[in-house]
Amino acid sequence: MESIDVILTKHARLDCMTLRYGKLFQASNATFLGQFDDVKTQNQKPIEIKKGNQHYVGTFIQSTTGTEIKNIRLVLAKPDHFKQARAVVSVLMTDGPLADRAVTDLIRDMREQGEITPEFIVTSLHPLYVDGKISSAVDFYKELVEMGIRNKTDSLEEDILAAEGRAAAAEAELKDRDEKIIKLIQYIRELESKTAGYAGEPIETAPICTLKSVTKGTRTTRAGKMVRCTLLDFEESVPTRIMDSWCDPDGAKTELAKSLIGHSVITSTWKPDIFPPLKWCRSIYKAS
Repeated sequence: MESIDVILTKHARLDCMTLRYGKLFQASNATFLGQFDDVKTQNQKPIEIKKGNQHYVGTFIQSTTGTEIKNIRLVLAKPDHFKQARAVVSVLMTDGPLADRAVTDLIRDMREQGEITPEFIVTSLHPLYVDGKISSAVDFYKELVEMGIRNKTDSLEEDILAAEGRAAAAEAELKDRDEKIIKLIQYIRELESKTAGYAGEPIETAPICTLKSVTKGTRTTRAGKMVRCTLLDFEESVPTRIMDSWCDPDGAKTELAKSLIGHSVITSTWKPDIFPPLKWCRSIYKAS
């Protein structure tokens, strides 16, 4: 049994979780307790295997509400060196009705185009899904016609092609986002290397985490000295991060941190062998 910090992608949160489990979460962070499913992972399409996607089965625990969903199947993206939490690519059921990829692609496309909302998926499409009435794109379109959302079904093939194309573009955008993160980290290191007092020390950044709270406090050094500091807590299961007041003499970094609560952030440290990046913070930056 593994405990994994996970974060729902928009597709997983707004389309998959709503359709298959009738749940609409406002926050994306969660903890997953489960096991790797090697058989289902190896039975994926070659392109999914190449991406490094993996199937897991277990219990999903949403961070903000504490809502638990047991016996759930998650498709996780491969671990990312730059991010603490693993991205949830898709949310599936371990048993019960299934819907083919075209259905979820169409639902995502209609939601992104503003034709339906996540709330509509929960109230109107989820019941049809659990009853097995929209397991194929054809069935799905028939239901849309009955609801008055679509007037005819002869555009189904065109709509599927358009939805697949936009889904592929969204995946390409995620890859581009990763490249932007790499550039951001390079920028952070260059910026900090020009800071007054920098003398060539190694600069390291912590994996991207979601900032949960920022509080002022104190800590006691090994020599018994009391040091004022700012404490950063995260949605992910990582230690509280400490920023000593000497790193933030005018309080500007603390105020910046407060403005970033709820956002993905990157923090930096110098001399990471002495000040591990998951425990210490010198500066904080918005990551998304």
